[in-house]
Amino acid sequence: MLIKVPDNHRIGTRVPEGGSSCASCKYLQKENHCGNKYWLAWHKDPLIPEPADSYCCDFYEEAHAR
Repeated sequence: MLIKVPDNHRIGTRVPEGGSSCASCKYLQKENHCGNKYWLAWHKDPLIPEPADSYCCDFYEEAHAR
């Protein structure tokens, strides 16, 4: 799978606590791992590099719709 983004684009980044984050994403798996196929294609590792409540990426989808 090939993902093309501008060279200066960061797919994942640190976010403020309480905002959208891996902690509230439907792809979060146990022990700070992401199960999204696009994240895995980009990052090559399911491990999220920051605490789940402090990190988010372009592939975020809310785990529970409000």
